[in-house]
Amino acid sequence: MILSINKEVTMTVQLTNALFRQSFLQYNHHIIKPILINLPYSNPLNPINTLWKKTLQKVGTLIGLSEALGSFLLAAPKKKTSHSKKRMRSANKGLKDKTNIVNCPGCGQRKLMHHLCLYCYRDYTLKLKWERRRSSSS
Repeated sequence: MILSINKEVTMTVQLTNALFRQSFLQYNHHIIKPILINLPYSNPLNPINTLWKKTLQKVGTLIGLSEALGSFLLAAPKKKTSHSKKRMRSANKGLKDKTNIVNCPGCGQRKLMHHLCLYCYRDYTLKLKWERRRSSSS
């Protein structure tokens, strides 16, 4: 039992060393006090709770979001990208030749491979319209 508490204590010390900073406590002590009160180990005689408080006094407090993600947050663009820079970025992406153009087996016109021929489709729809008109007039 004592050995497991010592492991937990050392893990707690390592965790607090990684997560706490001294400078944050100077300006945000009013935020930290409620966190200490609501710890899961509220028994003052509990060695983990007392160690937690001692470590907090020595090391500092939790890292703020701006401190943890500082370099990431500073990487935001400061100005709108100009039109010329956008054009330069896409300048080397020219038009590419299509290699999937074939002749339609029905009419001989050019069409994209695995697509309907527009001329054959137009003829087919015109025939359907004429047949509908004939059947509706009869």
